[in-house]
Amino acid sequence: MGIYLNPGAAGFKMSLNSEIFVDKSELLDVTNRYVNTQQRFMCVSRPRRFGKSMAADMLAAYYDCGDDTEELFKGLSISQCKSYRKHLNQYDVLKINMQEFLSRSDDVEGMLTLMQRRILSDLKQKYPEYVREEDLVFAMQDVYSHTKRSFVILIDEWDCLFREYQQDQKAQKKYLDFLRAWLKDQDNVAFAYMTGILPIKKYGSHSALNMFTEYSMTEPGELAAYFGFTENEVKNLCMEYGMDFEEAKAWYDGYGLITHKQDRDICYSMYSPKSVVEAMLRHKFGTYWNQTETYEALKVYIQMNMDGLKDAIVGMLAGESIRINTGTFSNDMTTFATRDDILTLLVHLGYLTYDGILESVSIPNKEVSKEYVNAISTMDWKDEFERNIIKERGEGHMKSLLILGAGGFGQMVKETAIQLGYEEIVFLDDAAFGKDVVGKCCDYTAKYGEYKMAVAAFGNNHTRLFWTDKLLEAGYEVPSIVHPSAIVSPSAVLGPGCFIMQRAVVNTHTHVDRAALVNSGAVVDHDSLVCAGAHVGLGSVVKANCTIEQEKKVEAGEVIFSTRRKIEGVDSRALEDALYAFGFGPQCSYVKPFGEGHINETYAVYMPMEDGTEKPLYVLQRININVFKEPGKVMENIFGVTEFLRDVIRREGGDPDRETLAYIKTKSGETYFEDDEGQPWRCANFIANSVCYQMVERPEQFYQSARSFGHFLKQLGEYPAESLYETIPNFHDTVKRFEAFAQAVERDVKNRARLCRSEIEFALAREKDCGALMSRMEAGVLPLRVTHNDTKLNNILFDAESGKGLCIIDLDTIMPGLAANDFGDSIRFGASTAEEDERDLDKVHFDINLYELYVKGYLEMARDVLTPEELESLPWGARLMTFECGIRFLMDFLQGDTYFKTAYPEHNLVRARTQFRLVQEMEDQFDEMCRIVREC
Repeated sequence: MGIYLNPGAAGFKMSLNSEIFVDKSELLDVTNRYVNTQQRFMCVSRPRRFGKSMAADMLAAYYDCGDDTEELFKGLSISQCKSYRKHLNQYDVLKINMQEFLSRSDDVEGMLTLMQRRILSDLKQKYPEYVREEDLVFAMQDVYSHTKRSFVILIDEWDCLFREYQQDQKAQKKYLDFLRAWLKDQDNVAFAYMTGILPIKKYGSHSALNMFTEYSMTEPGELAAYFGFTENEVKNLCMEYGMDFEEAKAWYDGYGLITHKQDRDICYSMYSPKSVVEAMLRHKFGTYWNQTETYEALKVYIQMNMDGLKDAIVGMLAGESIRINTGTFSNDMTTFATRDDILTLLVHLGYLTYDGILESVSIPNKEVSKEYVNAISTMDWKDEFERNIIKERGEGHMKSLLILGAGGFGQMVKETAIQLGYEEIVFLDDAAFGKDVVGKCCDYTAKYGEYKMAVAAFGNNHTRLFWTDKLLEAGYEVPSIVHPSAIVSPSAVLGPGCFIMQRAVVNTHTHVDRAALVNSGAVVDHDSLVCAGAHVGLGSVVKANCTIEQEKKVEAGEVIFSTRRKIEGVDSRALEDALYAFGFGPQCSYVKPFGEGHINETYAVYMPMEDGTEKPLYVLQRININVFKEPGKVMENIFGVTEFLRDVIRREGGDPDRETLAYIKTKSGETYFEDDEGQPWRCANFIANSVCYQMVERPEQFYQSARSFGHFLKQLGEYPAESLYETIPNFHDTVKRFEAFAQAVERDVKNRARLCRSEIEFALAREKDCGALMSRMEAGVLPLRVTHNDTKLNNILFDAESGKGLCIIDLDTIMPGLAANDFGDSIRFGASTAEEDERDLDKVHFDINLYELYVKGYLEMARDVLTPEELESLPWGARLMTFECGIRFLMDFLQGDTYFKTAYPEHNLVRARTQFRLVQEMEDQFDEMCRIVREC
């Protein structure tokens, strides 16, 4: 199994395991008809979140010859089709997401080079004897000529380049030329399937990839029913979840797609699956699909106002349908000759539905209608809009706004809100009186429900931010208020409750945070940050790359220049940007590399003290996305666990600032900062007067580490493990680790198996042991807990004075897991008499005395939270974690040392040998290990 070649069924399994899964597997019966035919090229375009990627995962799971997936499809509708077994697991599958390569490249050349290199790496691993070419097309030809096994090629987000390089015709042509050369007239391609938002680019009336049959929102063909939910599917879900179908229909129905049959046409009424699923799971109808495409994107196209586009939009908001000609659309995001071209694009983006019989478009449902209202509410369209914007389809009530603060600024906000289409506007104020003042500020909770939207319009920065946060906590929708005459870049980000007043300008990639105010005539240039509650005064100018701190005021007419300065130890723009993102840039004295970790890049941030000295106060880390591919989920886990720990430590009477890490959000409130290269950075407090040991120097250290990890498990005993993301899937699934190892032995891509026959035999002989813990977990005997998953000694900070364990660090691998795994990982590392890369095996022994000392310390802290079954599993944890680590080292050696860093060619083999020596000695003393746990 590779990353791109035969990637397996993991993605499809996630879909099957989801609470809501709608069977679309009959799509495979359609695709099977075209495999190995002249019609084997299919391009499916649908709006975001319409099930395209799930379908690609399903196709990969079905066609992939590297995996036996018959069990997955048992019971699905495809299993009843005649074509089912003919193509099941019969092809080499190449599955790629073009966005992945584009995001990591500077241009199309880099994207294509990176993509080919990564695919070739997979091909070389599976077919080392055939793949010697560095050209992807020739390499696939060579593989096919020897194996006669053809390829199924699945390309997700195929059109990302056309969306991100909208004006670069040269780049677009180069990309299309590559796809044509790769796919067209290639006998090795059994089936090619592309999916995206846009249909294939046209030049004149001809497709640039004319071998593809296209299935789009305007011409869905026989695939109409397989992307999105049908009406019957939604009815069934509503019955299952006790939701009103008619309301679901009003919110999410309206995409009419037609399949033409020989004897009749079949009309499908399709629903946005993202929205339906969210509504069912949350038991609340609302706008969910729109969150994947902001209204600013829609606003860009509406503002073109070409050929009466304004009248068309207003008419459709009132419920009208508009006749259009879709034939002139060039299938890109820039070439618009007529109003109809823009409307056709909006069909493909999901903002309009197309009636193929009447050749007309309309707004499909209430959810999308709200998006138009949001987009146009910031434009200077007055007469028609004052009559029509309030008609949010299907609601029939006025658009109301509750304003806290009826002073001068509040009155300015009211006037702006009227221009934006708000009809009922009332105030809460502690001092003002009048017919539109309906209470005091403290009445905001009582008014919730009567009013859904509210803002805090106080001139005082602190007061404005305070009440904005109160409104958000109470559940109000807190809109940004943008005057129609203001100019706001589509790439700018506006936080809730911010105000952009008359003729203000907010430029590219600028972030205006919640409750911030950019006053009349002010200019905030590109890549700047206006923090929460700040005020950019009348006519002032904030130059590029500036930060206006929280609640700070820029005086009227003032010009603010970037104050960035050279910081000692900063050798990259990314590091500098990260320092400023977390707010350290203006004061930071210097930074320097910190720690001995091998995965993340870590720096200590030194700040000036009042006594003139400089001390490290923060730890700044660049997260390695090659290991942690979803940093947002990693950080969500970490923030949840550390905030919970702080509460527990307070209740215990401890010091949360020293006994757990305190992670810091960016100035804009994010859990991590992403630099221009897409690399994530995070920040935590530096814990002074602490030390970290790389190996056990004294038995007391090992004992204290046991108490620390046992206490850590106990403190998190009430934390819901199921709420954590599994950021590294199957991390301590020894069964799956063994399967991957056995596959590496079979493939032997580097011809190294001959160098380690005895080690391979040692590992293979212990296959039955691998399921000792996993089988008990799956049976419900061993509970899932919040586990650290990397419980080495060097992941504890010790108090420099007392020598006691102080704080558990390196929380990247916090995930659901077994207590035995964390226990075993510590034993593997600490109860060995030698380092894990010791060449002389005579020095490597399992120290039963250190083991007993660790058990004593661990159970002193954790015994009362562990079940009897968990206690019994602890010795197995030591054996299996050591064995698992050994086969991981050995597998990496067989595969060419691609994961663990090595200092010499046999380094990973040496590491494997030390682990296997420990395993052997643990097996010899296993009865004693079990006795120690029972009697401690």
